[in-house]
Amino acid sequence: MKSVRPTVVVREVRAFWVTYRIPEYALTQTTTTIALNVGGGLVPIVVTLILLNEHPSLWIGALVATALTAVAVHLVAKVVDGVGIVAPTLLPPIAAVLFSLPFGGSYLAITAYIAGTMGTLIGADLSNLGKLSEGGTSVASIGRAGKFDGIFLTGIVAVLIASLI
Repeated sequence: MKSVRPTVVVREVRAFWVTYRIPEYALTQTTTTIALNVGGGLVPIVVTLILLNEHPSLWIGALVATALTAVAVHLVAKVVDGVGIVAPTLLPPIAAVLFSLPFGGSYLAITAYIAGTMGTLIGADLSNLGKLSEGGTSVASIGRAGKFDGIFLTGIVAVLIASLI
């Protein structure tokens, strides 16, 4: 994915032992590489597939809760210059638990985990891939939010909240 952005480059010129800093304005082309984070992308996808394979009755409820969580996360996710796509830390797990309540039953924690991780992957990362060129980042990682592994933490927090209910 490529984008063209205005940038300021500072050129230094030395004359008579004095350094002059001269700003130059240019349009630079940035190439964004899309990567899949192992801890926040690949592992939650594999865990979700294992959970759905072991509990096939959860497919419909988990799918609905995931879709609702994805919409909620998409509405608040935004592109941050130099970072990529970010979403508020506590919204995805809380939304996942709330949307899993009608469908989870005795498997509320499992449904909340699936809705939280997959809803965040879909709602924040995958649905905003087209906006990455606005962010000017050289590497965009699917399954990572800011400096913390947001999707991995979402799964853990969603399970903790669901366990308290």
